Amino acid sequence: MSETAPQTETLLLPVAGMKCGKCVAKVTAALEAAPGVAGVEVRLAEAVAEVAFDPQQCDRAALAAVVRTAGFQVPEPQAETLLLPVAGMKCGKCVAKVTEALQAALGVNDVEVRLAEALAEVTFDPQLVGREQLAEAVRSAGFRVPEADEAASPEASTDPTMPDEPASQPAPATNQSTQRATLQLKGMHCANCALTIEKGVGKLPGVRRASVNFAAEKLAVEFRPDEQSLQGVIDKVVDLGYQARSADT
Repeated sequence: MSETAPQTETLLLPVAGMKCGKCVAKVTAALEAAPGVAGVEVRLAEAVAEVAFDPQQCDRAALAAVVRTAGFQVPEPQAETLLLPVAGMKCGKCVAKVTEALQAALGVNDVEVRLAEALAEVTFDPQLVGREQLAEAVRSAGFRVPEADEAASPEASTDPTMPDEPASQPAPATNQSTQRATLQLKGMHCANCALTIEKGVGKLPGVRRASVNFAAEKLAVEFRPDEQSLQGVIDKVVDLGYQARSADT
């Protein structure tokens, strides 16, 4: 009767203090000698050690202790959670594809992709990965991350009444006429959805104000008709993954 192969897990362990190839060799040797370790790859440029191990014989705390004994530091993990909007998902296979792509990213601890809300909730180590790398993982899987929701971007305005304008366009004169309209929205599931629409519409050329009332599912927009049309605003909302129609019809 053949023996069952031990189950292994893979851990990305941040390692501080490595300066050269000798440091890499020292950390590698220390980890390879630990009980239950099946494989080690230490990457100097990323300051991490990728360790395959038997969870019945050791755990993260034990592996971190090995690294510290070798003369290096293991920063305590500082997990952050990000709600990442994902456009283009249609079914469970799409969810599985996005989940797999995010789980494969360096520093990701947990992933929950919600089809109905069109977003991925990602828990990750900010010392190893950031929003842009997570967004790129989603894009590489064949889906879109609406750029308008990049709240971490320093260019993104947190005030939906003051949308960013392209640098090449001068500020409009106050006496230029604008048109106001209200759109009925569908498809929002949380405040993050409202923020996505506000920022997406707010960045359109000619749009002076975009404000979403999440509870009423309405978008109030003010724009210059010589630069933007109501249909253009509706098309932008649809492109972001939601539905919109004129509230006056």
